[in-house]
This record gives sequence, structure tokens and C-alpha cells, in this order.
Amino acid sequence: MNSKNTLNSFPGWRIISETSDYWLLVKPCNIPWLIFVPKVELTESLEEQLFLTAFKTYQELKHLYPSYKYNLAKIGNKNPVFHIHLVFRDPDDALWPEPIWCRENELEFSEVEV
Repeated sequence: MNSKNTLNSFPGWRIISETSDYWLLVKPCNIPWLIFVPKVELTESLEEQLFLTAFKTYQELKHLYPSYKYNLAKIGNKNPVFHIHLVFRDPDDALWPEPIWCRENELEFSEVEV
């Protein structure tokens, strides 16, 4: 797996954490949006670990967004690189209640607090 090519599949995303197995990326926009991307060959065990890590991350961050709902999704319609989204949605966000997938051009971009 070529790490540089993998990260090139996520333009505009920023690395905020990494382990030997995966990166945690953040989208610099007004909706709290993280993705988990494997750095190594995906296995069933790693996929399970990433979902568990995403859920634990939600558990750790939910106090920051008490009125928000969270979405945890594995979708890859346009990006063939395996990744898991963790998105905090609020009824007041710009795209509510519609999905945010593939609608980044409608979001306000700003530096996010990490």
C-alpha cells in the first residue's frame, strides 16, 4: 500500500493523529467530520478495530457536541480507498437533514479546533 497515494485520495483533509495502522483525518469545515483511513493492508481484524476506534472516539467527543447526533459510516461510492466517517450532525448545520456526502462544496470551510 502506497501511503502517499492513499492520502492523495483525501484532498483538503488534515492528519490529526496516526498510529502504525491508520490515520485519523479531519475535514476543515463547520461540521465536525473525522475519517479513519488504514495505512496498511485492510484485514477483517483491522476493519473491526477501526469501527471500534471510531465508536470510542465518538464516546470521547460527544460531550463537546451534546445536541448533535452522530453518523458512523463506511461508504466509498467515489473514493475507492477504504475509510470510515465519523460525523457529528446538528439540526442547525448547513445541510441538515440532508446527507453531507459529496456536498463539500456547500459547506463553510474554516480551520477546526483539534
